[in-house]
Amino acid sequence: MVENDESLLKSILPLTDVMGTGHHAAVSAGVRAGGTVAVVGDGAVGLCGVLAAKRLGAGRIIMLGRHEGRLKLSRQFGATDFVKSRGDGAIQEVQSLTGGVAESVLECVGTEESMKTAIGVARPGGAVGYVGVSAGSAGVDLGRLFRQNIRLVGGVAPVRAYIPELLADVLAGKLDPSPVLDLTMDLPAFPKATLRWIGGRPRRSWCVPKPALALLAFRAGGQFFHCGPLVTPVVSLSNPHAGQPTLLLPESHAARRDF
Repeated sequence: MVENDESLLKSILPLTDVMGTGHHAAVSAGVRAGGTVAVVGDGAVGLCGVLAAKRLGAGRIIMLGRHEGRLKLSRQFGATDFVKSRGDGAIQEVQSLTGGVAESVLECVGTEESMKTAIGVARPGGAVGYVGVSAGSAGVDLGRLFRQNIRLVGGVAPVRAYIPELLADVLAGKLDPSPVLDLTMDLPAFPKATLRWIGGRPRRSWCVPKPALALLAFRAGGQFFHCGPLVTPVVSLSNPHAGQPTLLLPESHAARRDF
């Protein structure tokens, strides 16, 4: 029974949000086999974007971020190059790495700066798949998008539509996004975990039943509610016979300070 495999259940859990969102960014950006991909943002969604790009066959994956631990994890997930610069410096570094720019760009942060960077590293005729919750876009260069036929595609990820194909790969041992969940706490520790989240260690918290119940939430299509100062999804499914619930915390998400 899958319910008795806590390791597998932990791999399944991200499919309900961050893995599906990273996959949506990759699909929206038109990632193809052998292609060059740039991922802007090293939060949980950006990391899952790396996994998604690798799964879709990208030949080169450039991670733009600045957190050493996450960059190390992105290498494990399939990133081939790393850019720690920001703004114009990041654009120039990507251009230097590729001899041009990327055909597919995954924007996984949501700030004005990250969107400018994403558009700046996209090649003419390329695409930007954006899934970062917008925190400002007044400075987006629409003129460059128009002149160079760069597609800007994305929005809220239809994660439930992606679950069947992603789940098949998890069950086959081909996909494992569980490392983005790097901290487990009992539910009574939620206030402490919230303070850690607000303070940036990490910046996205998941309140879910014990891992052995995650599949139940998954099967029932557990609903997510927004709470907290940014976005904290809470699975609205409980089982009074299941024992002590736990709190699983991804290292980060597409929060404003992730990039």
